[in-house]
Amino acid sequence: MSASAPYPEFWVRKMRSFFVKFDHDLDGVVKKEDVMDFCNVRAKSLLNQEQMETYMDQVNYAWDYFWAGPEKKMSVTFWDFVRNHARNFREPDFQEEEKMWFCVYFDKIADKNGDGIVTRKEYEEFLGLVGVHPLSVPPSFDALDTDGDGQISKEEFVNAAVGFFCCTADTPAKKEYEEFLGLVGVHPLSVPPSFDALDTDGDGQISKEEFANAAVGFFCCTADTPAKLFWGPFLA
Repeated sequence: MSASAPYPEFWVRKMRSFFVKFDHDLDGVVKKEDVMDFCNVRAKSLLNQEQMETYMDQVNYAWDYFWAGPEKKMSVTFWDFVRNHARNFREPDFQEEEKMWFCVYFDKIADKNGDGIVTRKEYEEFLGLVGVHPLSVPPSFDALDTDGDGQISKEEFVNAAVGFFCCTADTPAKKEYEEFLGLVGVHPLSVPPSFDALDTDGDGQISKEEFANAAVGFFCCTADTPAKLFWGPFLA
């Protein structure tokens, strides 16, 4: 990813929706002590002692690694938070660390009875740890339950959680294009402007004609056109 690449609006909105869960006074700053206190209060009413200890260890680790960043800040602004999570697209180990972190969340906290799946009730209580209202849970549960069996598997849980922080695509078509460019190592943050340039009719999809025209146009056209943006991510 180029250092000057803009953050996609959709991805920034997701980061903001998570950040404000902990920015209770809406001053644009979140402090570690406030996160720890809030999570501790919620955990007392939803977890047993063993689960609570694991959860608070996870929260503490999350602050140090995902929020505070290399500088180990004790308070962060929203844009500090955004820049730190953009490490997902620069450091492969960062995303792998997220996967391992969410696996622990599933095994030790979300899956309360240890049967390998998360029920609607378990998922509701899990989201309750960060103050999500029960009425907001059903659509989220249904989105994670990708095979429609009425349960959330560990794979579904971890994929969705990591995808929240890593995926920049807001439609299936953009997701496919992101995965295509990922085959040659293009960072997801570089994808949205390229997709929009190729989608010449603005229908939210790239047709075979649009794709081929942009690719051929890159080699044949000397003018500033969307064709350049098709290859822009490769040259960043």
